[in-house]
Amino acid sequence: MAWLSTLAYLADIFGKLNELCLPLQGKQVNILQAKDKLVAFSRKIQYWISAVEQNNFECFQTLSDFLEESEVDLDMEIRDDIKTHLSSLQQSLRDYFPNLENQDNYWVQNPFKIKEKPKGFHSMDYENLIELSSDTQLEAKFRTVSLTICWSDVFDGYLNLEKQAIRILLPFATTYLWETGFSKYVATETKYRNKLDAAPDMRVQLSNLTPNFKRIMESKKQVHPSP
Repeated sequence: MAWLSTLAYLADIFGKLNELCLPLQGKQVNILQAKDKLVAFSRKIQYWISAVEQNNFECFQTLSDFLEESEVDLDMEIRDDIKTHLSSLQQSLRDYFPNLENQDNYWVQNPFKIKEKPKGFHSMDYENLIELSSDTQLEAKFRTVSLTICWSDVFDGYLNLEKQAIRILLPFATTYLWETGFSKYVATETKYRNKLDAAPDMRVQLSNLTPNFKRIMESKKQVHPSP
């Protein structure tokens, strides 16, 4: 019974880890969005620890259903193991991401809610940020487009702020793009192993542009001179 209880818990926690990972995949995920997800997950872990201490296992659906169907209480030793594992998971998260609660870059996420000068900001930049945050038309546009487009296009009148924001948004948030590229490279090398240079194929596969095949084919047509 103890083994099945542990298995049920592991099924639940791996499911929650999978729920965390899925939103972090994709080309449009930026580092600030990933940070928010990790902060939320860390807070969830703290809640789970508190719930387990009170013998409340509702947050672990598989384990809760198993205990209810079996009409048994969770062994105290298993409960302590779950608490220890959750605490270890939370500590690992802090070790990997020690500055999760840092709000220095919050002005990039929502410049319209900043009420004081961000850390390390030059006075002129803060004055520009005040001007930007007071523009109701820009605020309306801010709510309709992605963060990256906002700073690269909508806020193009504030060049220095734009440069700082793009510098923050530019780094890859996860290894998703690298893994995607590597997978395509492996597939290309497997399919065309006799080719020495996979770069041209890779360039097409990794491009975000959709080829205009009609135009390409028309440009390849050979004009035969009249006899």
